[in-house]
Amino acid sequence: MLKKITVIGLGMMGASLCLAAKKRIPNIKITSIVRKEIYVQKAKEKKIVDDIFVGMNESAFDADIIIISVPVLSIDSVLKDIKPFLKKGTIVTDMGSVKGLIMEQAEKVFGTEQEVFIGSHPMCGSEKSGMDHAKEDLFISSTCIVTKTKSSPVKDVEKLVSFWKSLGCNIIEMDANEHDSQVAIISHLPHLLSTVLMNHTVELSSKHKQLLNIAGSGFSDMTRLSAGNPSIWMDIFEANRESVIRSLTDYKNSLNKILDLLKENKKEDVFLFLKNGAENKKDFENNK
Repeated sequence: MLKKITVIGLGMMGASLCLAAKKRIPNIKITSIVRKEIYVQKAKEKKIVDDIFVGMNESAFDADIIIISVPVLSIDSVLKDIKPFLKKGTIVTDMGSVKGLIMEQAEKVFGTEQEVFIGSHPMCGSEKSGMDHAKEDLFISSTCIVTKTKSSPVKDVEKLVSFWKSLGCNIIEMDANEHDSQVAIISHLPHLLSTVLMNHTVELSSKHKQLLNIAGSGFSDMTRLSAGNPSIWMDIFEANRESVIRSLTDYKNSLNKILDLLKENKKEDVFLFLKNGAENKKDFENNK
């Protein structure tokens, strides 16, 4: 049974994790580390944590699990900062959307003690950011990908998996590089496509003055992701650049195929393309 967790970073994901743990894990004590004093008062007002510190504090590290919830390219510096404070038996994990780079950084930081770090990526979130948008039910029925190493102790992996399950997650264990390839397709590409559509439409609206005024719910649905925090997503695209390029290139080829079908007026093929999309979407929803 977990007695205490420490969450580093109280953005939307970190704060949601704290709320979820408070609700779903009996008698859990939650400590947090933040960068600025402004987060301390807000976290106390919202009763998100039991203890909170600005910067590293030794009393925050007597935890069963430490969860790093900061932007992807900030995780390396956090790993270095926490190393001197870690207690024997503590598991360190993260919630970053890229795994290959983070697992490499953890290996460099912890060296022969690499087993203390096991990567995590809960596949949930929102285009909204910040503590004010935290939700205690964010993790329910979501998938959490766990990336272990060859040296990860079985008992620690089981403990971490049990933690995520207690928040309502379904678990998939995956190699870090395979994670990055698949997440580039299922998560990073959709954000780019949403942003491309939003920017493309705004550019065209200078020519078609009523364009944005006639946009309906379909357009809003397709462009929702483009509202995500640009700094967070820039980190993700930089850290997973090669996989995102491959994913975007493959998608471009798929677009060219349907473009060619339309140019050649191949009605039956276009209909089949649409029919396959509708059936694939139905199967996807039924199998979730």
